[in-house]
Amino acid sequence: MKHSFYLFSRRQKIMFYLKLVSLFILINVFIGTLLLFCGLSGFSLLFLAISLTVFAPFVDVPSGVKNGSFLYYSPLLIAEKMKNNQLVLHSGSLFDYYFALILQVQHKSVKGRFLLRISRDY
Repeated sequence: MKHSFYLFSRRQKIMFYLKLVSLFILINVFIGTLLLFCGLSGFSLLFLAISLTVFAPFVDVPSGVKNGSFLYYSPLLIAEKMKNNQLVLHSGSLFDYYFALILQVQHKSVKGRFLLRISRDY
C-alpha cells in the first residue's frame, strides 16, 4: 500500500517539512506574542503544547514507517510491528487524514472541471 506522502520525491518531502515547520514557528510566535501583550503569557505554553500535538504526527508517522515500526494497510490504517504475536492497529493520524483529504479534494475538483468542460461543449 502506497501512501501519497511516500510518493513524493526527497526534495518535495523536504519542502513540505520546511513549510510545516515555518508555519508551526510563525503561528506559535504570533500567538505567544499576542498572549504576552494581553498579559496571558502562561497560556502561551498551553498553546505551544496543543500545537505540538498537532505537529507531532507529521514527524512521528513518517519516521516510524522509515524505521519499520509502522506498516500501512490502507491510507487510514496503520499497524505497529508485531510484538508477542499481537497486531496493534491504529486508525489514521492527522498526518494521514491530511493527505487522504487533500487527495480526495483534488480528485473532486478535477472531476468537476471535467464535467464543466463537457457541459460547455454541448
